Amino acid sequence: MVRRGARQGRQKREENEEKVAQQPFFFTQNPFVPLEPLNADQLESIHRASMIILEQTGIEVNSLRARQFYKNAGAEVDEASQIVRLPQDLVISLLETAPSEFILTPTNSKRALDIGKNNIHFGMVSGAPNVSCALHGRRPGNFDDYKNPDKVRAILQRNSFFWQPNFISE
Repeated sequence: MVRRGARQGRQKREENEEKVAQQPFFFTQNPFVPLEPLNADQLESIHRASMIILEQTGIEVNSLRARQFYKNAGAEVDEASQIVRLPQDLVISLLETAPSEFILTPTNSKRALDIGKNNIHFGMVSGAPNVSCALHGRRPGNFDDYKNPDKVRAILQRNSFFWQPNFISE
């Protein structure tokens, strides 16, 4: 016996479901003058502290390719500890060459992100090594923890980007 109507029933239910009304995808621009929550002295204090961290403490860089880029630029790279130290002069010279705006182009070039100016982008970031939820508490992240927020992102038109994980434990 062939069961008929199961697909038709599901299709009819889906047609009757209320859809979430959304505006078509578009990028947002901030019409206001940027806020400046810190004064010049506070900014300088943060800058000096960050230079000390970059030059003396260093940053851990797990990617061999990235460490090679740093080394080629003139940074001190300790391969054993994967620590990269950046002299202040190097940081300042690299910042002077950095563009104030640029475009990130994804697979769908219609969704290219114009970074800079007064553009605002809403996005989701998934990839923290740990997650916390009401059911399971805090635990190491896994592939499902990456996929679930992406399902939410897929239905939200205002999301410009979804950053992929840098760490997933199975």
